Amino acid sequence: MTDFPTWTNPSGLIVTPLSEESTMDFSLQSAPGSSSTWPVTNKAIFWPFILQEPTTFVAISWMNGATVSGNVDVGIYDMWGNRKVSFGSTAQVGANVLQTADIADTTLAPGYYFCALVADNTTGVYWYNNTPNFNCLAGFGMAEMAAAFPLPENVT
Repeated sequence: MTDFPTWTNPSGLIVTPLSEESTMDFSLQSAPGSSSTWPVTNKAIFWPFILQEPTTFVAISWMNGATVSGNVDVGIYDMWGNRKVSFGSTAQVGANVLQTADIADTTLAPGYYFCALVADNTTGVYWYNNTPNFNCLAGFGMAEMAAAFPLPENVT
């Protein structure tokens, strides 16, 4: 009997809150997803993920909602809160589209990391999975930081 076939993402690893690298348990979702404004101006939200092998990141993406406004910054931090890479303040462009920003090619060793997203306003809309309140998600390793735009070098 042959082994089961495996699927390989031809464009490389894509890490999302729903990918196998995520430490989140999205069986707690209250709905499959929707678009909403950013909760608080300049608040960064961090979701954890685990890399099992060295991985090179070349871009970071997010999904814009129906209204685009202001600027966004997305980056990756190690488990000690040190920024490994981000692209800096970038205008949110294109309604209801996946927006991608190139980053400096960054190879990360196996380990625990956080992906961070922050917006400089509460007018721009983003797609996300609806989840229980943030206090519940903190138990899964999510974190937040006020006054974090653009993303700082170190998280406090």
